[in-house]
Amino acid sequence: MGLFGNTKKEKSKILRYQSPLADLGPRDFWLAEWYVRHKVWLRNAFIGFLLFVGIGLNAYGVYAWAEYLLVGYGEEVSLVFARVRSFPNFEQTKPFYQAKSLQISRVSSFPSTEGKIDFSAHVFNPNVRHVATIEYQFVFGSGATEPKTATILPGQEQPIFFLGYALEGPISSARLSLVSIHWDRVSPHDIVDVPRYIQDRLQVSVSQVSFVRKSMVADIPAHIVSFDIANDTAYGYWNGVFAVEFLDQDTPVGVTTVFLNPFPAQHTASVSLRLFQDPVTVTDVRVTPLMNPFHEEEFMVPSV
Repeated sequence: MGLFGNTKKEKSKILRYQSPLADLGPRDFWLAEWYVRHKVWLRNAFIGFLLFVGIGLNAYGVYAWAEYLLVGYGEEVSLVFARVRSFPNFEQTKPFYQAKSLQISRVSSFPSTEGKIDFSAHVFNPNVRHVATIEYQFVFGSGATEPKTATILPGQEQPIFFLGYALEGPISSARLSLVSIHWDRVSPHDIVDVPRYIQDRLQVSVSQVSFVRKSMVADIPAHIVSFDIANDTAYGYWNGVFAVEFLDQDTPVGVTTVFLNPFPAQHTASVSLRLFQDPVTVTDVRVTPLMNPFHEEEFMVPSV
């Protein structure tokens, strides 16, 4: 017999025990008996392990916070200030990417039909990648025209008009007022060479310019200006819109708008216009396409 009794015999009796339950063998019964005897010890050991882990984690947390407050916070503040100092100043770089102002020139007015007047001006867009959509009106001493819209392409000088404003008598001066400007930037991922893109789609030539004065004897009630417009590109347009300026030795004497629907590629259209102002002499015409080549739905797909 040992100090704690005859444990070997007790263990032997447990191992020889036959449980009435088929799924509980002697060894399972022995393990269950061991768990019951040591349950309190196992619980205390598990609680001790949790206490050890909790104390360790809290101690590490206190150490980490102390290190951050004493060392890390100062380094973080220094890093933030260094990043701010190294960040580009957008106010300084803004002139390199913002749109430049439009330039207005050649503001004029011309007599139209009886009791009406036409206004004209040139607007130049100095930006290479910005399309300007403007709302404008002509302002003069006794009033102003209704606002109209126009699209000024990148790098292009474009005439804009207001035709047929009802006004009795001449005006002393007029100016162009830009009511609003909306900018659209052409992405270099879509179009690399913007000037070449525009030139390939908007290239016209004028020929066969003729001017016939009105004559009551010959039954010609108005001056007749005739010319041909040729589409020198591989792109046709469903709705061709053109600004026409009548010139007398490079001096504008009148303006109008011509619509050619459609205007196919490599096509030449004959145009005949009437002028009612008098006196007037036309030696040449200047034609500017007003289509927007950045709207692909406006032009026809080039034929192969």
